[in-house]
Amino acid sequence: MHRRESGFMPNRAPPNLSAIARAFALAALVLVLSAFSVASGSSSTAAPAASDAPLAGASQSDQQAAIDEVVQSRAVLQTHFDELTRVVGLNGAADLSQRFDDDFTALTTDSRPDGYPPADWFQRVATVARLDSDFLNQALSGKPLSLESAHGLVERLMVSKVDGTYQPMAVYVPPSPGPHPALVVLLHGRPQTESQILGGSVFKGLADSTQTIIVAPYGRGNYDYAAPAAEEVYQARDLAVDAFHPDPRKVFLAGYSMGGFSVFIVGPMHASRWAGIMCISGSLVNSDVADVLWHFQNMPVYVVNGKLDDSIPASYGELTAAYLAASGIPVEFRQEPAGTHIVGTLQPSLGLAWSDMIAGIVRSVPQPLSGQLPKLSLPTTSDDVKPP
Repeated sequence: MHRRESGFMPNRAPPNLSAIARAFALAALVLVLSAFSVASGSSSTAAPAASDAPLAGASQSDQQAAIDEVVQSRAVLQTHFDELTRVVGLNGAADLSQRFDDDFTALTTDSRPDGYPPADWFQRVATVARLDSDFLNQALSGKPLSLESAHGLVERLMVSKVDGTYQPMAVYVPPSPGPHPALVVLLHGRPQTESQILGGSVFKGLADSTQTIIVAPYGRGNYDYAAPAAEEVYQARDLAVDAFHPDPRKVFLAGYSMGGFSVFIVGPMHASRWAGIMCISGSLVNSDVADVLWHFQNMPVYVVNGKLDDSIPASYGELTAAYLAASGIPVEFRQEPAGTHIVGTLQPSLGLAWSDMIAGIVRSVPQPLSGQLPKLSLPTTSDDVKPP
């Protein structure tokens, strides 16, 4: 079904400028990495030492071990950049290089957001670095690990049906998922990766409490999971279904921030393959209204946000839920009074909505909106400025 502009919901910001800038950045990065590899050979430079004052929540030895792993992985990438490009594509290799730069910065500077527990923050950045290194090692080995072997939080690669490249996905399998667990395919925000959205404790805690397996595909980092990312979301879903044999009545699509917008793009493409949709700190926008109303007629939708969100206005979630309810779609809406754009601040509302989704329950129904929705404008950027 072709999309149309309805005039009801906020318009989506175009990704063209960021795509053009990214293309120039990729070209420059290739030149830099190639020059570095020629100059340094195997790049055996020792890792910088952690500062005398380790990151809050980390021992100096743990911090240094994480730094060493990132430096070693970055050196391997630089040495094998051409080989990596052949198996993950130029964008994938450049993105992975940027990940290691970000990991190094996170491990050597205290960038912990206000209110983020110190121990949780170090665990998050160290876990993200480990997953990124696993991505590199599996890609260069040519023998990605199977989904069936996944336990706990791991990185896995799939061979894209689009171009044959390896595409990463983070996977979390709780300790005792049972023979037919629930499955949630989770879409990350922007700028964010699959390793970052699962690297924190929130979604793992939700999975443990409901015995749910979570699969978070990277989607090539594409804005709003633009092609071919959306179809690769479905490829990840199908691979997870084959590997874990979830209850077909409990296979869900969820997304945070940009991912919370993208569930209304990706979900309608093959709506019958989802038992429900969750939008976290996101919104339905103007260009997606027609598809959503057509394909989500009996689809439970769960909308969660924070009243104090300073990245995506809280009114967007409120209006999304009210509009869908007025259109006859079953909706549960929960808003955390002190919640911001950081996922951890959305508890307990997020946990309650998540549990209801897994159980197939819809409550906390919003008051349907009477009359037309006002015209809303999307914020100038949907980038996530805070880690989950």
